[in-house]
Amino acid sequence: MALIKKCPCGWINDSNKALCRKCGNDILFETPVNMPDDEYKRIMGQDNGGEYAPNPSSPPGPDLFKFCKWCGETNFPDSAYCSKCGGSLAGVHPTTPDEHNKPKQQEPGKYLESLDGMCLVQPKKFGEKSILGRSSADKAVKEYLESRMGVSRNHANIWHDGSKLYIEDVGSTNGTYIDISRIEPNIPYELKSGSQVTLGSPCSSYDKIAIFKVR
Repeated sequence: MALIKKCPCGWINDSNKALCRKCGNDILFETPVNMPDDEYKRIMGQDNGGEYAPNPSSPPGPDLFKFCKWCGETNFPDSAYCSKCGGSLAGVHPTTPDEHNKPKQQEPGKYLESLDGMCLVQPKKFGEKSILGRSSADKAVKEYLESRMGVSRNHANIWHDGSKLYIEDVGSTNGTYIDISRIEPNIPYELKSGSQVTLGSPCSSYDKIAIFKVR
């Protein structure tokens, strides 16, 4: 016998789920019930009622899933919320695991590359800030900036909100510049593709300061 939870919406879920994989309702305290193994396999195999069951007259298509952008969980293709973290799957298009796992090409205006090509700064997505400076969590970025003049331990924050890239000086000693203009501390500035970002005074020796291009 298989142990399942039935959501008030009618959807069948595994007993270890806290949220309904169909509607996202909280089913943590729903009472698990037994279901015959053959019935469980039939329902789960046909995705709760055969809505996605293969058509015998058509060749089988690829298995499609929604991959949660917050936690990476694999969800059924018509799920509205992630079954693991409860995050909204609005705007997430079903895809195959192979397509999902393909290396993603960098999109314009999404990262910083040093002019000498020796350092790449890739911010975390969805608004989580990364520190730029001699205390950067990214070891490669930290080592690169340690050798540059005028860079503070905590110099600036950089982050991406899913569509735009931002930088914010956090009160560095020598300032942060977009192109040739020094930005005000503790104020977010949007970075456009092709702009130049300098950590520290751009009047310093050109080959010893941290200059990046927005790519």
